[in-house]
Amino acid sequence: MGNVFRLFVYGTLKEGGDHHHLISAEHSHREDAQVAATRHTMEDGIPYIVVPPNSILLKGTIHPMADAKKATSIQADAIEADSWVDGELYILSNPEERVPLLDLLEDFEPGGESEYDRVLLPVKTKDGWIPAWTYIIHNNTPI
Repeated sequence: MGNVFRLFVYGTLKEGGDHHHLISAEHSHREDAQVAATRHTMEDGIPYIVVPPNSILLKGTIHPMADAKKATSIQADAIEADSWVDGELYILSNPEERVPLLDLLEDFEPGGESEYDRVLLPVKTKDGWIPAWTYIIHNNTPI
């Protein structure tokens, strides 16, 4: 299936969210999904998640297509958690153009001062567990 870029969203990128237009026409698949995480809200109302550190399968780089290629060789096993965050799982149809825009929106700057980090997590779908990218708060530490 090539360099598939799966993206789990839980906040403003979700359907009906302020930034959903950035992915609404750019996906070939959408389904409801969950990740092991706790959801928090910044003072300005923007949501973020904190995940169990051992659930991070891979950290994103400035090369999203290389990240997508690495992700294809990673298996997502079932995990247990006390807290789950509901969201949507997308397969992006134009990741070469779209992911850099999303990284910019999420202020993801590997090796720099980021607001969010892009990480690969096990995502629970109706059909089982798959690895997908999502944005978590920088350093996975609550604000």
